[in-house]
Amino acid sequence: SNSNWSTSSGGSNDTTAPTSADLAIFSSGNTNSANYDASASSTLVGLQIDSGYTGTLTMQRSLSVVASGFSQASGTFDLGAQTLTVGTNGSASNFTIS
Repeated sequence: SNSNWSTSSGGSNDTTAPTSADLAIFSSGNTNSANYDASASSTLVGLQIDSGYTGTLTMQRSLSVVASGFSQASGTFDLGAQTLTVGTNGSASNFTIS
């Protein structure tokens, strides 16, 4: 197994990586680090990093999160040289870091 989002278990029935139709959640129950690699979807419904998550999310491509927005209560989010866009077409989304 590897830590690339494009090959990780995650989406429906734990068989696919998150897609543009998914809210990706990193919880205290899964503390593995992950690479948001170039093959992963460039858009997610939202990205939620819950309290107790101790891994690192490393962005290897830019990401847009729409609808549910972005929230981070724990862990490390390494954007590097990539861009994080919250909301689309002028619509508001939540952006929370605690």
